[in-house]
Amino acid sequence: MFKVLKFIVISVVCLIIMGASVLYGFSSLFAPPNMDETLIPDAASQFYDINGNAIYTTLSEERRVPVTIDKIPKHVQRAFIAIEDNRFYEHGGIDYRGTARALLSTLSGHEVQGGSTITQQLAKNAFLTQERSIIRKIKEAFIAKELEHKYTKDEILTMYLNQIYFGQGAYGIESASMYYFNKHVQNLDIAEAATLAAIPKNPNYFNPFENPQKSKKRQELVIDQMVKYGF
Repeated sequence: MFKVLKFIVISVVCLIIMGASVLYGFSSLFAPPNMDETLIPDAASQFYDINGNAIYTTLSEERRVPVTIDKIPKHVQRAFIAIEDNRFYEHGGIDYRGTARALLSTLSGHEVQGGSTITQQLAKNAFLTQERSIIRKIKEAFIAKELEHKYTKDEILTMYLNQIYFGQGAYGIESASMYYFNKHVQNLDIAEAATLAAIPKNPNYFNPFENPQKSKKRQELVIDQMVKYGF
């Protein structure tokens, strides 16, 4: 009960402050000064032969190979949007409707939901810690608004897909695709895309190697969501 009440308080406070940030437009005051540099994560470099085949990959602190949006098929993009933020292309960084829906879901006794958008998740992963606090959620909201002001939706989605953690040391959609399916992201089918989209919520719990049944159940949820939203 305490967790539910805490979630309600956090949600209400965040909604009020998020609304104020939109009304008065001072989200830029909370944006990190080195935003552009921080959004370029640590990554490996790859060397290719004359035929375009990768022949060597350098080491990096995080196992990540960034890819551009044109290398990520639409069904892969839509799998993540369907399960993480189905109104991604409609909101301005903060989905007030989604936050309210998550609050109502919690009040009705269903699973506690976070209501964070893809933009907010990018803000958290790139600039903040995983700490669960009102202060962090407020900062996350302000940074999300600034991200939406500075970048296009496709740029934000690309940064998000290259940033997120998929477990087993794999960061970003390309590394995850190679690790779990031994293929480049552009070659993933819908079932494989849904399997990867299922992982970020809890990379250990939904790891298809470690917990195949849990992974399969959430993969099916991702596909159901894709059908629901016309993807």
